[in-house]
Amino acid sequence: RRGMLPTSASSDVRGVAQPLPRGAAELDREARELFKKSVGAALEARSEFLSEARGKNGAIDVMPPLVFGSVGPWKDSTQAFVGATDPNTRSRGEEMDTEQIARYYSRKLAMLRDAGCDGFAIETLAGSAEARIAAEVAASLDLPTLISFCGLDEEHTTSGERIEDCVAAVLEASAWAGHVHAV
Repeated sequence: RRGMLPTSASSDVRGVAQPLPRGAAELDREARELFKKSVGAALEARSEFLSEARGKNGAIDVMPPLVFGSVGPWKDSTQAFVGATDPNTRSRGEEMDTEQIARYYSRKLAMLRDAGCDGFAIETLAGSAEARIAAEVAASLDLPTLISFCGLDEEHTTSGERIEDCVAAVLEASAWAGHVHAV
């Protein structure tokens, strides 16, 4: 199946998950507009692709591509180059503020859902702690989800956890809803 990922992973104007201070509501509106434009461009590309894929009889002979909203790690959206994509990350997540992370994913994923994406791609996470929170939030929004990790080597994420343990944690966190379709 084909798919498209709008460049929304780093598009959040304010990644911090604190209550929005005065003036930040305008930034929040700008972030929503950015997501609408990003997802809208991918939806338009999908429509163009499907119109070109129509056969002579008017039927579409291909599966429609999916548009997944891309979301990067919490820390990468709140601080420069210190999150999961930093090759020096060794955090297992125990020091993370789980409420703040949940608010970050709730806000960002809801914006992407409202913009019209078909699902979520939560990408380049360091380990299971953040992935579990992201999976729970994504499941509550009722869209299919793909989660990826940064690898330290063939068997471990950058948090030092075994990849199979991270996958098990994500599947356990979202098992009640069955929304994580790929890890």
